[in-house]
Amino acid sequence: MATGPNGGGGSGGGGTGPAGAGAGVPSLSSVIPESYREKDWVKQNTKDPESFFKFVDNLNTTVGKKGVIVPGEKATPEEIKAYHTALGVPGNPDGYEFVEIEELKGSKRIPETDAAVKKIMHEAGIPKESAKKLQAGFEKLMFQSHKKMLDENKVLDDAFDAATTKLFGDKKDVAIANAKKLISENTPPEIIPIIDKLDNNSLIILTAALDGIVKKYIKEDGFSGGAGTGGAGTNTYESLSAQQRELMKNPAFTNYNHADHEKVMAQNKAIMDKMRAIKK
Repeated sequence: MATGPNGGGGSGGGGTGPAGAGAGVPSLSSVIPESYREKDWVKQNTKDPESFFKFVDNLNTTVGKKGVIVPGEKATPEEIKAYHTALGVPGNPDGYEFVEIEELKGSKRIPETDAAVKKIMHEAGIPKESAKKLQAGFEKLMFQSHKKMLDENKVLDDAFDAATTKLFGDKKDVAIANAKKLISENTPPEIIPIIDKLDNNSLIILTAALDGIVKKYIKEDGFSGGAGTGGAGTNTYESLSAQQRELMKNPAFTNYNHADHEKVMAQNKAIMDKMRAIKK
């Protein structure tokens, strides 16, 4: 067989020159190791050599970028500030924007509380958008917790009403009023908050005991405002003022989100009504 330039031997059909380049070069897919062939990134980027090399070039460019640099232990304040800015932390606490949740729609916010929370978020490096989600989520949680407490308190109040009605019948309100009067006139102000925390069973026992004392030792006319035979005194403006000051120490007095806020406000109103009556 001839092997010269014009012959038909092996060098003519299987040579490495331009005319036969495609015949002896393996396809890209045939050189991919078996362990990588089924991976998504391989299937998406190895359709042809151009797709593969474009993928590698993009990957190399991306890896070469520094991106957001996380400050180390010895980072300077400037480096930390740059990191926070890159994450979306506002320049100062006032840059945060709180959202109104549906459950508290129309409610008046407390500027001092919002300012304190924003300051904490800023010091912690919370990004602006994350702060909105955190604030809204936390307030939803607090609302649900507060509502649960109110519902539980209502159940307890209803149970107390049912138990006192069973014990005192249509004289229930009189028995409770007499018990409250004796407690307020004969108990130091610092004890009042403790009485407010008693459970229903304890309150019922206390009310029943005081009702018995009233019936046995105190004349009704005396108990209603006179001296009586039991020596029960009357509230003075000073004693009521002392009770109010003690009540103001209760966290629920100034925190409208507190489970006992409404209860404490009702107690404060009762004290103020008595004080006004004395001043008339």
